[in-house]
Amino acid sequence: MTKPNFTILLAGHGDFGRGLLSAASLIVGSTEHVLVAPLAGGVTPETYTEKLSALIETASGEVLILCDLYGGTPCNVALILSQRLSQVKCLAGVNLPLLLEAMLTQEPLDDALLAKLLTVGQGGLLAHKP
Repeated sequence: MTKPNFTILLAGHGDFGRGLLSAASLIVGSTEHVLVAPLAGGVTPETYTEKLSALIETASGEVLILCDLYGGTPCNVALILSQRLSQVKCLAGVNLPLLLEAMLTQEPLDDALLAKLLTVGQGGLLAHKP
């Protein structure tokens, strides 16, 4: 399996990130370049900021934070960190198609890739009408 030239950090409520990563690993195998930052109940935004910051420090190079929900604590913290740290980018509303695309890409982490990932994520939402 190829891996991107950046680290992916899944930021979400409870075990959302772990579950998403578990599903992705069944499909693509290795997930060594993906980190998970679960937000447990009762954790303050300040403590969560410290947690995300520590994970970002362990990553070499650029980091793409994929958040579960826009406006939630994981996303709010990630957005603040992406404004402070030039090597960090953030997307909210992650789903399995978006994560798989991010895990398999060889493209640089730039605005074009972020737009592509948003399109892939949105394309993964379909309604079936009989």
